[in-house]
Amino acid sequence: MSIALLQLTWLLAKGSVRRVWRMCRTPAGLISMVLVLGCFVAGVAPSLAVYFLKPPEPDAVPGFAKHVGPLLPLLLFVTTAVLIVCEGGKSMLELRPAELQFVLAGPFTSAQILTYRLLTVAISLLPLCVLLTFFMRVYFVSWLGGVIGITFAVGFIIMLGFQYTLLQPRLSPRQISLIRLGLLAALLSVVVEASYRLANVFSAATSLSELGAESIVACITKSNTAIIVGFPFVPFAKTISAPADVSLATNAALSLAILGLITACCYRTSAGFAELAVEGVARRIKKLERLRDGNTYQSQRGRSGSVRYGIPTFPFLSGIGPIVWLEITIALRRNGRFLIPCLLLGAIAALVGGITVRSRPDWMNSTVQYYAPSIAFAIASYMGGLIAIASALGLAKPPRTLDWYRTLPVGPTAIAIGAMSGTAAAVSCLFVAIQLPAIAISTQPLSDSLSTLVLGVAFAILLGTMINFVTAVSGLRATPTGTPDILQGARSLFYMLLFAISLIPPILFALASAAFAGVLFEIRPMSFALGGSIGLLVGLPAIWWYTGQRFRDRESIGTEQEQH
Repeated sequence: MSIALLQLTWLLAKGSVRRVWRMCRTPAGLISMVLVLGCFVAGVAPSLAVYFLKPPEPDAVPGFAKHVGPLLPLLLFVTTAVLIVCEGGKSMLELRPAELQFVLAGPFTSAQILTYRLLTVAISLLPLCVLLTFFMRVYFVSWLGGVIGITFAVGFIIMLGFQYTLLQPRLSPRQISLIRLGLLAALLSVVVEASYRLANVFSAATSLSELGAESIVACITKSNTAIIVGFPFVPFAKTISAPADVSLATNAALSLAILGLITACCYRTSAGFAELAVEGVARRIKKLERLRDGNTYQSQRGRSGSVRYGIPTFPFLSGIGPIVWLEITIALRRNGRFLIPCLLLGAIAALVGGITVRSRPDWMNSTVQYYAPSIAFAIASYMGGLIAIASALGLAKPPRTLDWYRTLPVGPTAIAIGAMSGTAAAVSCLFVAIQLPAIAISTQPLSDSLSTLVLGVAFAILLGTMINFVTAVSGLRATPTGTPDILQGARSLFYMLLFAISLIPPILFALASAAFAGVLFEIRPMSFALGGSIGLLVGLPAIWWYTGQRFRDRESIGTEQEQH
């Protein structure tokens, strides 16, 4: 590696330390640093306390190594497949504009530039891997094996992403599509084969107590496709789970050899790395422009350069209709490529599951089959919360994109009601996609199963409302509204904490309402679901009114400040 590039790496490291020090000298930066250190201590302290206060027995195997250990090769393959399909290697190979100008102006070869980039990535990821082992100290057989195994595994996955990115200019679009389709087909094959084995286990089990973690893990790991796709990652998984003996040294050496082989392949194909770096700078500039405009996701794809979804207009309804139309249109444009396939897959899974259950009633455990709508509701609630935070719809959009609301001759409450519709529609689609297969295979009466879907729609409306409420009250947003800075992560975590706290009162009231409905009418799923839905929705008008007032006051204050 060139001496000039080593000096550049040293200067960038010193600059990063100086920026952190300047940030800590400000009140906001000091508070953010205290929050970050507090979260780190809160995560590390329990693991270290359990390990030192109650040391594991010499021959004891922690639950991580026993249950999750066999799944590690498959999990590493899934991570690699996601990295390649999503083209994550491109972002890792990107250089900042200042770095690119220095690198292109100097007499550096592509191999030297690649070495510089790999060194900077290693400096950034090595501390993170070590910190991760502190969080999971109690789950490792050997802390040294965990550090070495995780570091080598992360490095191997990143190098595979680099290799795919470096080979892309030499591959035709058809070959690139075949690689992605092959990875997706392998993942689908693993899911299908593991589902078939799990279905056989469920049908043979007479109670949920017989469905242990070992049987479920065995169904997944013994599938032929999982064994094939996870074979290259077996040494890394064995290194993570190995004790501090000869097996650790053997597996670590084998992992290092595989890592060195893929690194050598990257250097053999490093020609044209400078051109890829230039393309990366152009992509970063476009991404920053999209973030400033409020478009969190890349919505311009395809040959035409845009994706258009047309929905009918709604009645004016005191100003709610136009806002609802706008929010649902934005939600479809941003999340349509994800939600529409989910709805189609949900409908197909519901059809197949319904036919299978009718033809083979003993195909699935009766207890799991009866509570399938409730299980699907729990899964959809978790995923819906993630989508509600990541979508950045309604009042959670960047402030500059909310100017259109001020031009409408409508009241603030109408703005708050209409602003939550985009998030509510997107999350409702997810609930429908996940709960349809559960309703199809459930042994509950159809009215009870559908009432769970009604509860999911009510929860989606609650998520959209509380996202706007937290944004209007705090002024924070979960996604970057401009050029991301070093405090963005702390602000996002604080925003998610406020969002989680805001959900506690409505959920507690919904639980009380569900219990009251069950006692008043009849103890059955429909009574609980409809009572819970009413409990979730009964307090929303007051939240809409307060959210609209805070939004109007905050926007008015911002307008006065701009005028002065």
